[in-house]
Amino acid sequence: MATLPRNELARLVKALGMVGSSHDGKVVNAIRLATRIPDQAGVTWPALLETHDQLAVATEAASVLLAENNALKAELEQARAAGRSSRESRRAPA
Repeated sequence: MATLPRNELARLVKALGMVGSSHDGKVVNAIRLATRIPDQAGVTWPALLETHDQLAVATEAASVLLAENNALKAELEQARAAGRSSRESRRAPA
């Protein structure tokens, strides 16, 4: 998985943000910088974007697993509460 160091990624995001400038000179410089950052890190644009896709998939999978984990915790707590209630009702004097 090809990634950029965090500081280089921040520079890339800043450069891409300047592409929307109304000043043509800024736009050209921003594009040059945005192209140079991955090149200097030895990362291609397709690899960089593929990494983003992989991270998005991993994040979605983690969200699903977290939701399942929370549901199982709730189910376990209900089962424990039912078990306690059942034991208490058996101990109650008749």
